[in-house]
Amino acid sequence: MTKRLAIVALALMFVVSVVGFAFSAEEKMMQHTGTITAIDAKAKTVTMKDAKGVSSTVTQVDEKVLATLKVGDEVECKHIVKDGKNICKGMTKVKKEGKPAGAPPAKAPGY
Repeated sequence: MTKRLAIVALALMFVVSVVGFAFSAEEKMMQHTGTITAIDAKAKTVTMKDAKGVSSTVTQVDEKVLATLKVGDEVECKHIVKDGKNICKGMTKVKKEGKPAGAPPAKAPGY
């Protein structure tokens, strides 16, 4: 009887550990907005700072996207966390409210 109970307990522990591993391996898509503070085209990374001042770096940014970015651009980034790194799955420039991206700055009144 004790032997059967031990086998059932071991089997149950195995099932729980496999299910726990499957849930931990699931990748969750995350999104945040910030201002680019650094770009490393060779390493395909972009470092950005959010509105709270928290800096983060995303890796594996698409080369075509990197070519359109510059320090100071406000971007929205979708990424997953894998092996402790933020892996970029998409990055787009954020348009400023009231004017399209690339519009000239408004002139001060009286000029």
